Amino acid sequence: GSATVRDDGTPIITYTCVSGGQRQCIALPKDPNDAMLVNWTKPAQNPVISTPPTGGTIGQFRDDTTAWKVSDGSWRMIVGASINGVGSASLWKTNDFFNWTYVHPIAQSHSKAGMWECPDFFPLPNDTMGRYVLKYSAGGDWYEIGTYDKEAEVFHNLTLPARYDY
Repeated sequence: GSATVRDDGTPIITYTCVSGGQRQCIALPKDPNDAMLVNWTKPAQNPVISTPPTGGTIGQFRDDTTAWKVSDGSWRMIVGASINGVGSASLWKTNDFFNWTYVHPIAQSHSKAGMWECPDFFPLPNDTMGRYVLKYSAGGDWYEIGTYDKEAEVFHNLTLPARYDY
């Protein structure tokens, strides 16, 4: 799972829950003013994403990323998946963290490589070229550096996948 701080400063945790398969759930701080955030609640609306993308399976749909906000004020999040046997970083959008809509894969494997687990996606800090990192696990831990087309919401790799952990 991952944590995202919303505009009002309140954190929200997104995580993979196992409820008849792998689904995406959320948890909210019971007391947002508690500096230690010790107690969390699971809203009745869980799971907030109950089905994988078309072509995906409920058993290969997990490991959401920290959400990021886009220019129209909505949020995006990636969830690892296998779509038609191809490892994918599936992109989802929401306005409220309770109602999610599948967009499309932000990136996919170039072969039937099974599932991409534990994806992460973020801009390179202090990078004047606007490059992003996409990392995932698929028979090892991999990363790619590329650009993010914010209109099409697609990652374009500039490098071949490189292994960072053996």
